[in-house]
Amino acid sequence: MNDKKHTPGPWGFGGPWVWLTKKGGFFFHITAGKQNEQVVICSRNSCGPDAGEMIANARLIAAAPDMLEALKNARQFISNGIQLGYIDEPAPGSPEAQTLGIIVDAIRKAEGTRR
Repeated sequence: MNDKKHTPGPWGFGGPWVWLTKKGGFFFHITAGKQNEQVVICSRNSCGPDAGEMIANARLIAAAPDMLEALKNARQFISNGIQLGYIDEPAPGSPEAQTLGIIVDAIRKAEGTRR
């Protein structure tokens, strides 16, 4: 099991951390921390037509800690609902059961505990 924790948030993209390069590309950072205490988590330089895709990827990476927290909360909410009888146990193979499996797998992947 990986006990290493990710850099505390909030994570962000954009703002003063995006620069245009001389070749028409851009350079950006994904940062973590409060405004005056930010650290760079990821840097990328782009000089090509994939700039839109790279920006979309950067936004997704910056949102990752928030999504991980939301998935953990959803997993707990569903588990509590099933345990307390407010939610019926999903039938094996049903879309509901698959969704719960996807949530659990995504959390394990993010935490480095994927089997």
